Amino acid sequence: MRYLLIAVMMLLLVGCTAAHQKQPGHFRKEKYVNRQIGFSLTFKAPWQIFTSPRNLSPDLRSTYQFYQRQNHEVLYVGKLGGPYVTAAATASKPSVDLDLYVRIFLALAHKAIENVLSREALSINDIPMIKLEYVGRMGETRVTHLEYYMDIADRRVRVIFTAKVGAYEDMKPEFEGIISSIQLAREIGTPRGEM
Repeated sequence: MRYLLIAVMMLLLVGCTAAHQKQPGHFRKEKYVNRQIGFSLTFKAPWQIFTSPRNLSPDLRSTYQFYQRQNHEVLYVGKLGGPYVTAAATASKPSVDLDLYVRIFLALAHKAIENVLSREALSINDIPMIKLEYVGRMGETRVTHLEYYMDIADRRVRVIFTAKVGAYEDMKPEFEGIISSIQLAREIGTPRGEM
């Protein structure tokens, strides 16, 4: 975890900056909506999703603070059940090409990443993104990360899912269902289908 933190901090040195403002996103009735950036995600299972650091459990508070220390705008953090099935999203100002950003992340985080399972460029609902799947650690626990990197409006958005290695394969369809629900706004503040 320490190496991952160091890697992300070094990545910030290549020019990533975040907007430091109150998050305009909210989570209601299974849906996360961020009107400022202009996207939404739907969570079907009984996720606990928080868009502010208030009232967080200790494990989610540490996740929230971890991303804040990386100088990223934390859009939300959440969990499903125990502490090792989590979801989060961050945003920052892009400073380099998306593919280069992911390659730099992998190079800098190589000591914290045990194994890269997959890395691919794809498009979901007409949104180009890079999917990154890897095994790392949260403390002493081996965790599989499924992350999606994309540029929306003027932000680099990173959607992150994690599950304990033994539970990951069961959780992967849930994670993929959430990311496949992503919708962009045609007009800021109005996700597709809600106009």
